[in-house]
Amino acid sequence: MVSLDKEWFAKYGIKGLTTKQIKLLADAVYKELETRVGTRIAAGMTDAQLDEYSASMGKSEDEQLVILNRVCPDYKQIVRSETEALGEEIKNIGNKEAFI
Repeated sequence: MVSLDKEWFAKYGIKGLTTKQIKLLADAVYKELETRVGTRIAAGMTDAQLDEYSASMGKSEDEQLVILNRVCPDYKQIVRSETEALGEEIKNIGNKEAFI
């Protein structure tokens, strides 16, 4: 799992935040990552795999991970890729030249 902490935000140009601000921003970034990662993972699954993973939602986190590893063995790479992409987007928001 990605740690959305002070160091992660600093890597993408966000510095000087309080602990409370980091927590609020991390919560928002995490929600966006859940959406992006879920969309990419779902796009690569068959209907049967989607059904199997959906059925795992009531199970323990460990059981869900076993199923996720089976139906999407590259999910960790997807998480890394989406996390880096979102970080770069955040970085570019602060770059005034990105809007010119």
